[in-house]
Amino acid sequence: MIIQLPTGMSRATSNKTGYDKKAGSFIWTVEWVVIDETGNEKDRFISYRLKEHLLLKDAVPMNILNNTVSINEGEDSAKQIDKDQLNFYLANVVGYEKTKETILRLNGTDLISDALTNMIVLEYPTIYITFNSGTWKNRIIAEEEAYNYAKPASLPDSSSSDDSSGSSSSDSDSDSESDSDDSQRNTDDESDSDEAPEETSSKPIKLTFDTEPQTATHAAPGENKAEGV
Repeated sequence: MIIQLPTGMSRATSNKTGYDKKAGSFIWTVEWVVIDETGNEKDRFISYRLKEHLLLKDAVPMNILNNTVSINEGEDSAKQIDKDQLNFYLANVVGYEKTKETILRLNGTDLISDALTNMIVLEYPTIYITFNSGTWKNRIIAEEEAYNYAKPASLPDSSSSDDSSGSSSSDSDSDSESDSDDSQRNTDDESDSDEAPEETSSKPIKLTFDTEPQTATHAAPGENKAEGV
């Protein structure tokens, strides 16, 4: 789901997320935030027009990331970062404490469309990049905790339901014979239907607010220091 801010706000203005007819693909704007091993922000930049079928790790502008690391740490510019060693986390924009920012773990080998499935973003995703899996470990929460929904209840023990299913089997057998003709007629009717199959879309749901949404208890991410394509 995409939470849209009022027109004119900087984050709304910079958002280029949408369906590109010419490319035949949904494209994303993504804000990347680089976090060092001490947990401090090193840099942030924006990528535009990222096709949803890109792997998350392949969507990162490595030239900017390498320059950021070499400038901040004084490392040899020839030393390249291995993108397979990067860790990705989505900023949680819903219902968390103001004093503690929380994040959701993403898989770098997932497509962008798969990584963001069921996620909620403010205009476009803010994705944190760390070089160590232990960085910000205490901020990671599960999806159901972030969005306040319960996991599906576990199925009842099969042994406890054997008796009840066995006692009703004889009744259900007699009923099933009388219903078989009706079921066959219903099947034939459905096969003759002219209705087209239901279509599904990979496009995320958009939710627009006239004012800044109250569910996002923190301010929108800060101004960007650099931009990447």
